[in-house]
Amino acid sequence: MYGEDSHTIGVFDNSDNPPFYIGNKFGGHRQMTKDEKTNISAIGHLFCTYKKELKINLYHNYYSKYPIESNKIKQYFPNQYIVKEPHKDSQKGWSRV
Repeated sequence: MYGEDSHTIGVFDNSDNPPFYIGNKFGGHRQMTKDEKTNISAIGHLFCTYKKELKINLYHNYYSKYPIESNKIKQYFPNQYIVKEPHKDSQKGWSRV
């Protein structure tokens, strides 16, 4: 939705220290921005569990002009997620609603 999953690795100038993980964020190829695809309220991800049960995760669009009130659909979609800041330089972080 907000770009490819990007991971940042730090490297010291000297080779005596190993590289280290800094974190992850949204990268390029965004599909939903403050100016694009604002008519989409959420995206559902339908999947089958290892117990052969169908489940759906609902991911709310931060930029939607028509947001869905999560509490009104909670009984139908218990697994709902939203991101606090989908900006390119922010740390990626979906939170369960």
